[in-house]
Amino acid sequence: MLSEIPFVIIFFSALWCPPCVGFLPCLKEFYEKVNQIDLRQHYTKTELDFPNYSIMGRTVNSSDTFLNVEIFFVSLDASKHQFQEHMIDQGNWMCLANDDPRAAEIKDEFQITSVPILSVVDTQTGRIISKNARQDIFLRGEQVIWEWLSKSSYQCFKK
Repeated sequence: MLSEIPFVIIFFSALWCPPCVGFLPCLKEFYEKVNQIDLRQHYTKTELDFPNYSIMGRTVNSSDTFLNVEIFFVSLDASKHQFQEHMIDQGNWMCLANDDPRAAEIKDEFQITSVPILSVVDTQTGRIISKNARQDIFLRGEQVIWEWLSKSSYQCFKK
């Protein structure tokens, strides 16, 4: 179902990392805010077809008009216990434990050597939209979502 969203945010984190733990409340708040964005309020009437909403040629119903952003948590925790403890604070995000072979593949692909790292990846092309999304969020908050959408290849959001 990732192909139905414009991008995924990948959070490389560990419980033993104070900046990771410190960033978590900010990321959770960002996630909650962006998933409450009603796209109808950000497009003019001429950009939407009424009564059947169409955002840039993609017909949507009223339940589809909210932005859908997902976070994928990749753990660098040393043990299952640390991973499970860290997950208590995470929320309901997709995740991979450090000992999962897929986690190693993703860490290699993104050349992860330290944490925290927050990257934004286009779900249509696999292209990295932002390698420094943590700083993006700190500087611009949920408003950065519009920059990421403009860089995404997800046609629904092209103007």
